[in-house]
Amino acid sequence: MHEKVNRWLDIAERILNLIKPKAYNTIAKSVVLTGIGLIVESQVNFLHAVVVALFEEYIGKSEILRSVLNASSDPTVGVLLVLTGMVYHVAVTLGKDFIDTKKAELPKYPILNCLLLNGDKEELNSEFTVRGKLVSLPDNGNIPDQEETKLDESIYGNSSIFQTMQLLQNSHFGKQLNKDLYRERAGVLREWAGAEILYLTVSNDSRILANGVSVELTIPRHKGLSIKVPKNKYPEEPKAENDYNDRFQIQSIHSCHNVSIPDLRVSSDAKNYYIKWRVNRLQAQTYLEVDEYVLLKTDKPVDIQCTIFCDELPEPTKTTFKANPPLGTAIVSIDELSDESYYASLRDKLIMDGYVIRVFEEMMEEYELES
Repeated sequence: MHEKVNRWLDIAERILNLIKPKAYNTIAKSVVLTGIGLIVESQVNFLHAVVVALFEEYIGKSEILRSVLNASSDPTVGVLLVLTGMVYHVAVTLGKDFIDTKKAELPKYPILNCLLLNGDKEELNSEFTVRGKLVSLPDNGNIPDQEETKLDESIYGNSSIFQTMQLLQNSHFGKQLNKDLYRERAGVLREWAGAEILYLTVSNDSRILANGVSVELTIPRHKGLSIKVPKNKYPEEPKAENDYNDRFQIQSIHSCHNVSIPDLRVSSDAKNYYIKWRVNRLQAQTYLEVDEYVLLKTDKPVDIQCTIFCDELPEPTKTTFKANPPLGTAIVSIDELSDESYYASLRDKLIMDGYVIRVFEEMMEEYELES
């Protein structure tokens, strides 16, 4: 109810500002003074007499001129101008006072808005289409292992030398052939192709501090829908060889650092996915973006309802976004997964229209600035 009243008061205030320029008081005075001048002139006829005297002195007597001037001596126009000026001034003044009084009586609420950004931090419309393409992939059971490049034993002659070279090829100082390479590539496309990274933002467009702010996205579940928090904001690059030294280093790093609790929480029940973000306090005229992100993938249109809770609001603010699936599906063969150049081209085309390249270019620019 208060929101409707406030909306109508805003419309009335805009109309009033249109008819009330900064110099409205001067305009009203000018109209009134002009009207008074016309009333006085219509009664005294001083200017009429001067015009007639000058005309008859230099040109000659004219009954036509006298009749025209006598006809214009009616004070009606002057009276109308005086009334118009007074009514205009009173209406503008009283209207402004009335609007200010009513707006002051209304309770003050923060104005909170929820926005979604894509992986490139571009603002999404209330209806948007996920970039890239969905994929049809071979079953993992049908995807072969990566094969080792075999050495020709006849080149070396001595079998012991050959065995030594074979051992070096397999080990590469802690590295070993990744037999699951093609299946891992399929897994990357299965997760990321036709998916979109979403960032969540909230803004306080009012002049009032907002307390107890939290944002919740509700998305109805269906079989072809996936909502998850990915490990990184870009897909991992499967390697042809596994480096166990790197793996041990990563494990030691993880064991020495505590894992922070994320601001963004994803949960679900039988009907919906829920993405929750607890903001707490949001200063007036400020904009906040959550550090985490989610990966959304869907094969049919889905509604995303954004609900903002706030201690100062009488009821939550709700906004609905509509996410449409990518336009088309790509069929990926085993040959495309096993050929590195084909796979790289597919990945760039199917994942957010070249998103991976843009992310690494951005990372390189940041690295160059820091170095």
